[in-house]
Amino acid sequence: MSGARSAWAWCAVMVACAATAPPALAQDDTDAQVWVQVLAVGQLGEEWRTHVEVQPRFVTDASELGLTIVRTAIGHRVAPGVTAWLGHAWVPRTTGLGVRHEQRLWQQVPVRWGVFAYDEAMVTLDRTPRGPARGFDRNRLAAGLVRRFSATVSTDIGYIWEHSVTPDGRRNDHVMVAVLNLSVPR
Repeated sequence: MSGARSAWAWCAVMVACAATAPPALAQDDTDAQVWVQVLAVGQLGEEWRTHVEVQPRFVTDASELGLTIVRTAIGHRVAPGVTAWLGHAWVPRTTGLGVRHEQRLWQQVPVRWGVFAYDEAMVTLDRTPRGPARGFDRNRLAAGLVRRFSATVSTDIGYIWEHSVTPDGRRNDHVMVAVLNLSVPR
């Protein structure tokens, strides 16, 4: 089996195990979700990047659209293959009563050599009615594989564990994620 095929097989096994794992005894609440992300990356110069992404997220065991996130960011290349990002997220939540609009700042440092891994902590800067309180909101820990199809198209497939604080308590979500990356050449 080729290296790429065995890597994809390993990723499929990892995702299948994560999707069927029983909840931990101390866990407050769980949900199997599917998040899809479309990301367009552009270069602003030799060291600077920008991107816009849209993330529809299916919740309640992937049976309904829970929310769609729109994020923008500016990135600075700090080393070959390593970019530090700072951005803004607009999160309209349409489940439940009415629409709740959240505004968030986010940051990330992706490192990619055929795999990806990141830890993304989120802090809410303001108080949103029926939304998160000001302060720590959630933490995402992710890992997966990257497959490049051309200089402009690649895909990421992986797993995200998300720990969040909600008005109802703490929540731990297990998410399979698939990302289509479209890089706009200079």
